Amino acid sequence: MTEDVRGTTDYWVNAMDGRPFFVVSCAVDPGLLSVLGEQIVPRLKADVPNQPTEEQLEDDPLLSRFTIVFDREGYSPGFFAQMKEERIAILTYHRFPGELWPEQEFRTHLIGFTKTLSIELGEFGVRANAILPGAVDGPRIQRVFEGRAKASGQALEEIKKQAMAVQSLGRFVDPRDIAALAVFLASDAVKSISGQMLPEDSNPFDVRLALPKLAWTDATTHCDDRM
Repeated sequence: MTEDVRGTTDYWVNAMDGRPFFVVSCAVDPGLLSVLGEQIVPRLKADVPNQPTEEQLEDDPLLSRFTIVFDREGYSPGFFAQMKEERIAILTYHRFPGELWPEQEFRTHLIGFTKTLSIELGEFGVRANAILPGAVDGPRIQRVFEGRAKASGQALEEIKKQAMAVQSLGRFVDPRDIAALAVFLASDAVKSISGQMLPEDSNPFDVRLALPKLAWTDATTHCDDRM
C-alpha cells in the first residue's frame, strides 16, 4: 500500500502594516526569484493601490511604483535591473558580496542609517537605536591580541595588559551585557528613546587601544560577529 503525500510551498506577501496582502501557493517550489518575477510582481502591479500614474513616473525619474522587500534568496542583479526598468524599488541583501567596508565608513553610514530609520519609522511606533560595543571578551578579541603579539614581538600577556590598562572599569565587555542592553532597548522602559547611539565599552580612556567596534540593534536584534 502506498500513500500519495502532496505538499505545497506558500509565499505570503504582506503589506506595509504587516497584514497579509495575498498568498501564492506552489505545488512544487520553483524558488523565490521565479515566484517573484512570474507571480508576485505581476499581481502587485495589478493590485497595489495608489500607484503613481505614468505621467508622474515620467516627470520624476526617481519615483517608483512601489517597493518590495524580500530575503536574500531572491538576490539577483539581473532581476534588479528588470525591476528598475519596471520602476519597482527593491530592498534585499546579499551576505558578503565583496570586500568589507573600511571601518570608519561603516561607522558613519550605520549611525546615519539608525537616525534615518528612527525618523522614517517613528510614525509606525518603530524605534531604532545603535549599540556601540568596545572590546568584547571572547575568541575574537583573543585572536586580535595574538595577531598584535605576533606583529610586535611582544608577549601575549603584555598585549592583554596594555589593552586592559585603558579600560576604566578594569574589564572587557561581556557579550551578555550587550544582549541585556538590547533586551532593555526593546522594553517599554525606554519606549520614548529612539535614534540614539549607546556605547557599551567599559569606558576606555584611550580609544586607540580599546579596539572599539560598532554594532546595531533595531531594539530587538543585535548584530555583531563577536557574539
